[in-house]
Amino acid sequence: MFDLSNLPARHAVWRFPAYVSSSTISVNYSWSKPKSAQWVVMVLRGGGGGGGGGASAASGVAKGGGGGGSSGGNVMHISPAILLPDTFYIDVGCGGTGAAAGATGANGGSTRLSHAPSTNGAPVFGGAFAGTAGGLGGFGASGGTAGNGGGQGSTPTAVNVGGFGSASAGVSEVGTAGGSGTGPTAGTAISASVAGSPGATGGGAASAANAVSSGGAWSGVLRPWVPSTVPGGSGGGDGVDGFIVYYGGRAYPTPATGGGGAATVVGGRGGHGQLGGGGAGGGAGTTGGRGGDGGPGLVEIWAF
Repeated sequence: MFDLSNLPARHAVWRFPAYVSSSTISVNYSWSKPKSAQWVVMVLRGGGGGGGGGASAASGVAKGGGGGGSSGGNVMHISPAILLPDTFYIDVGCGGTGAAAGATGANGGSTRLSHAPSTNGAPVFGGAFAGTAGGLGGFGASGGTAGNGGGQGSTPTAVNVGGFGSASAGVSEVGTAGGSGTGPTAGTAISASVAGSPGATGGGAASAANAVSSGGAWSGVLRPWVPSTVPGGSGGGDGVDGFIVYYGGRAYPTPATGGGGAATVVGGRGGHGQLGGGGAGGGAGTTGGRGGDGGPGLVEIWAF
């Protein structure tokens, strides 16, 4: 994502979180600039999309896994403090809820900053920048069709306040598809990176012959002490929730993994996302596993 490891030792930091919700778009705050501040850095994350639920079908019927939700977008802005307004109004996007069996997850909420208070979750005055919400996780269908992964959200907007400073935006990362009951195939794996909030993997499936597959895994070395591979759920087991790696004063979320497919029992739950990451897909089962919740958005502000 954005490297903030070289900030001066003397700085203050504020963090404005959200939560998971299917109906509330965002959580509102305000922030006042310290009089002593010379520079301000702001990082925004949109809320992640919820994972799709796995398909439900009787033993001996092929059934697909739910798709993983996509992440929210990411935006960073750095500016001399003198060029910023004294107060910013903040809308932090909530994470979308994961779906029940055979249903589609909920979108996350957008994250915005504004010079004026918000009305109904949107800035009254043009927002300074916006993190875009994660897309929907697909759902697994009986007959073995895999759930689609959440699509990429719209490109986040990064605006230099007053035309000064430096602003950059990172697009959301897509979720991956659930496993198909033909075979069956596993949920699609994902490679982790530190580029931003991650999409999540899809859930596992079950075939007509009652063979089962695992939820999608993720792999990639974020830092030397982080596991190189984290598996999805297997045999109806739950997927792994995303977790947070702290490095250089920053928090980096890892992808959530899909729930395991099951032929004769309930499918595994998809893992929950962290910090704007997508929720993973649920595994297929006699009752499909629930999709994981998308990670709530976050706004972080440093002043020095």
